[in-house]
Amino acid sequence: MTRRQWLSVLLTTVLVAGLASLLTVFLALKFLPSFPRRAAPPAYSSGTDLAGLGNDITRVAEAVKPAVANISTTQRVRSSSPFDNFMQDPFFRKFFGDLFPAPREHLTQSLGSGVLVSADGYILTNNHVIAEAAAVKVKLLDGREFNARVAGQDAKTDLALLKINAGGLPFAPFGDSSAQPVGEWVLAIGNPFGLEGTVTVGVVSAKGRHLGINPIESFIQTDASINPGNSGGPLVNLKGEVIGINTAILSGGQGLGFAIPSNLAREVFSQLRTQGKVVRGWLGVSIQPIGPELSKELNLGGTGGVLLSNVFPKQPAERAGLKAGDVIVAVNNRSVASPEELQQFLSELKPGQVVTVTAVRDGKNQVFRVRLGEQPAELISEEPAGPEEAGSWRGLKLTTLTPEVAQSAGLSLTSGVLVVDVEGRGPLAGKIAPGTVIVEARRQAVNNLSEFLKAVDIPDNQAVLLRIFTRNNFQYLVVPGQ
Repeated sequence: MTRRQWLSVLLTTVLVAGLASLLTVFLALKFLPSFPRRAAPPAYSSGTDLAGLGNDITRVAEAVKPAVANISTTQRVRSSSPFDNFMQDPFFRKFFGDLFPAPREHLTQSLGSGVLVSADGYILTNNHVIAEAAAVKVKLLDGREFNARVAGQDAKTDLALLKINAGGLPFAPFGDSSAQPVGEWVLAIGNPFGLEGTVTVGVVSAKGRHLGINPIESFIQTDASINPGNSGGPLVNLKGEVIGINTAILSGGQGLGFAIPSNLAREVFSQLRTQGKVVRGWLGVSIQPIGPELSKELNLGGTGGVLLSNVFPKQPAERAGLKAGDVIVAVNNRSVASPEELQQFLSELKPGQVVTVTAVRDGKNQVFRVRLGEQPAELISEEPAGPEEAGSWRGLKLTTLTPEVAQSAGLSLTSGVLVVDVEGRGPLAGKIAPGTVIVEARRQAVNNLSEFLKAVDIPDNQAVLLRIFTRNNFQYLVVPGQ
């Protein structure tokens, strides 16, 4: 065949093969069963739809930002020098006063945030934002500036209320923090590092967090970015309601911000607005949590509750018949599992209210009716007690606490057993410190060393329950057997 004939055959073959392939694909698509298609991702419901959520965030931010205030404070700080202590002495002041400058006061400024919670100029913020301030100024988003008056402070919750002389102001309403679900979107609005009107977005990460930074706390945790300067600003839900007051971050962590829940903030705001202070119910007790060792030693059988480590004399709990060593498991039939829960519940009650307290004593539930007193601004200092002879027990060097020794050691107690030293490798190293006073052993009061040694005269392999006074507070401690 000629070259032209070979090319003609080749082109014909390619054309036939291509047509055969197209025919095969057509027949397969027409007659073979369909392959299942990959399901599309489910559509988000209204309110959490990603496009709609962006609109919600924009709407909420624009609505709430005008109610967020930039708070600046001026504080008087006394300068110090290494010679201040010497200059307190009249002799040094007389002869060397010209050589060393006298301490001077200078002004410092700090920034924070707040949120208008009423149209007549009340602003809620953190107490630590305005504490010790000589002057407080407030700047709103529209540029208006005001001198603010401190209308009330509550250090126990770290909240404070400011008042500016203006009316018809934008404000953000309170929401119900208890109804705010974990995982739902929230906005933090404030002035971090002085950057006004900053909005960050995240979710409620957890609720009921206790960090130990305030006497009364039950924080909302959020991963919405919170930075220095955000303190006192609002945490807002997608309805534009304040569900928290931003107050703390964990240094070194990311996405760990904490806000005071709005239900607590609303109650504090109401009392500060009407009476300038917060009045709370008071039992007159010291409390501590119950771990497995204490639960076993007290024969609680896993009942939980809060242990009374001390009952103050002539206070509501003592008048009602409660004693140290009782375990409170419920108040007004509402169970309490931790000291934080009990403190939170009592903070919601008022002085004069009569509450029923269910407590476990000697393995049995008892009910006490307690008329609450008013929680004092400063907690009552606790009292213990005195030495004559010296002795030792399980790595502790002990002596009887006398009034003379108590006075020299700066202790408020006047009887008991004083821990003089602790063996570095003994079983109680790190659990008891020198200066601790033992006031009970195995549920028996001990006024001196001989009473203590008699009470603990049991085999060394048995655990011993002690009631001790340390760091100006009573608490129970289980000493395990050796």
